[in-house]
Amino acid sequence: MKLLVLSLIILSLSCNQQNDLDIEPNLNGRWIWEKSEGGIGGWTLSHLNQNYSKSLIIDGTRYLEFINDSLVYESNFKYKKILNPANDVNWLMDFGGFNNAAIYLHKNILVLNEICDDCFSHTYIRNLKFH
Repeated sequence: MKLLVLSLIILSLSCNQQNDLDIEPNLNGRWIWEKSEGGIGGWTLSHLNQNYSKSLIIDGTRYLEFINDSLVYESNFKYKKILNPANDVNWLMDFGGFNNAAIYLHKNILVLNEICDDCFSHTYIRNLKFH
């Protein structure tokens, strides 16, 4: 009897939990560029081999991109849920055009993968001091 009650409790709890992959990622904050990899030549670009730095500010669905602290791109976007070939849920930043980017977020590391052939994957680190 105890086993049956315990099984029902576990089953009930597992049915009520929302899959973390179904929740929009929390990208709010300032992100500092670490590197960009890809392109037709498989290049790796960073502030170490380029003469500039990059950062992002994401606030809700507002996206601001800076080079050397100067605003170079500003847009709104929508989160879009997509399934990859393994039927796993992935998230896309949908800018309503060709600038869409697949999102990979792990703790304070954000990777934005451009959606096109020979495109770049951009890695950013969350600036925890930014409010």
